[in-house]
Amino acid sequence: MTERGGSILRLISYFFTSCLYISEVYQGVIKVAERFKCLRYKAVVTMMHYMLIVSKDGNVQFSHYFTHINSNSRTALESRVASKCLSSDKDACHFLGEGDHTLVFRWFGPCLFIVAADDTENELMVYEFLSLYVSALHRYFGKFSERHVLFNVDRLHMVLEEMVVGGEIVESSIRNVLSPIHMLDTVSSR
Repeated sequence: MTERGGSILRLISYFFTSCLYISEVYQGVIKVAERFKCLRYKAVVTMMHYMLIVSKDGNVQFSHYFTHINSNSRTALESRVASKCLSSDKDACHFLGEGDHTLVFRWFGPCLFIVAADDTENELMVYEFLSLYVSALHRYFGKFSERHVLFNVDRLHMVLEEMVVGGEIVESSIRNVLSPIHMLDTVSSR
């Protein structure tokens, strides 16, 4: 790898790390301020907590967590959420309550995309975000299919991390989302 390629990779890595750190610090400040009643009004931080891609069989093919959930409880949570969404009628509403979260799910081919968001989050926005995410995957892979989920998990995470930081949607332009990933592909192919 050339010196220029290495510096671009370091820059991209620094950018991802900085965005995640800033998001975690912001959420921490809000929690501390609410606890000690430093805020005049309670801050409403709406966000997504995790995203799952589930096959028709109920197997979780992909998971991405925006908030911390213990790894011990993740498997039980994923199977409970997947079975709840798979058991719902295909013609029924695609929004389900799950504790203090709202599950928003949508079928794309053989894959069921599930997002858990705050109750105060706009469900239609999350529902359309799923369509935008799949459109970005279609543009990146050509024709997105279940096999891309199995063999390109790292790329799915990269596209999602370009669109969502700290559980909040920060980018909706597919061109802007895929630009750094194409640049990384170009650098890594040399």
